Amino acid sequence: MFRSSIVCGIAAVVLLGGFLLAQEKKADDKKEPTTTAKARGQLKPGWKQLGLTDEQVQKVYQVQTDYREKIATLEAQIKDLRQKQEAEEYKVLTDAQKARLKEVLTSKVPGDKPEPSKPEEKKP
Repeated sequence: MFRSSIVCGIAAVVLLGGFLLAQEKKADDKKEPTTTAKARGQLKPGWKQLGLTDEQVQKVYQVQTDYREKIATLEAQIKDLRQKQEAEEYKVLTDAQKARLKEVLTSKVPGDKPEPSKPEEKKP
């Protein structure tokens, strides 16, 4: 009888401990980390020898990140403009020219690119 009460007591402690450990953390416990994430980038050649502080390096990396986004936006616009330009140029062609262009682009046209000449063998 004494053993069964000890076993029941231990089982209760284990279960209670398991419930306490498995309990979800409160919203108060989920604080934002106090350290900020470091920006990543690459310094230009020769910049490492300038003796930049960690703060300066992070600022350079942040500038690179900001401009990388702006440049990507502009490159997308350039790509779109080139496609529009090509479409406008294509509209200038007649139907016969469009057909010929398609033919030229899908096959090699003799005379467009000269074949490399073979060196002549010297006769003894």
